[in-house]
Amino acid sequence: MSGHGTGDAPGGKPPAAAKSRAKSAARPAAAPVARIAAADVEAMALALPGAASGGHFSARDVRVSGRIFASLPADGGVVVRLTADQQAAWSTDAPGALAPIASRFAPHGWTRADPARLNREQAARLVRNAWENVAPQPPRGPQPPRRAARRRSGA
Repeated sequence: MSGHGTGDAPGGKPPAAAKSRAKSAARPAAAPVARIAAADVEAMALALPGAASGGHFSARDVRVSGRIFASLPADGGVVVRLTADQQAAWSTDAPGALAPIASRFAPHGWTRADPARLNREQAARLVRNAWENVAPQPPRGPQPPRRAARRRSGA
């Protein structure tokens, strides 16, 4: 006793596998997540005000006012300078994408990032955080005139 129709299971219902295939065929494919490369991060960094490229330790870097805020080692990673609070925040915002550098540079906030684990928005925010940490701060309004130092008379 076969079912009513070709390929149907007993009782006239299509097999579960056929239902599954029909559902997956009807669903549009998810848009691929754009991978970020170190070159993309470098371009984002160089687009920030006052940023310029340089090099140290056989790696390219990006600086503002002569201070490095991002380094691009040859292995395709990115190293940025963050504060301890920023490192903690990023560990929840992008789990597994960032790790503090375990070296003498750790107390200075140097953090390794895997650009392939970041989306474009996260990468731009990460680079801006690093840039803000080393960029010169604009003056805070008019400064009062400095008083001249008093000279002491020698006795």
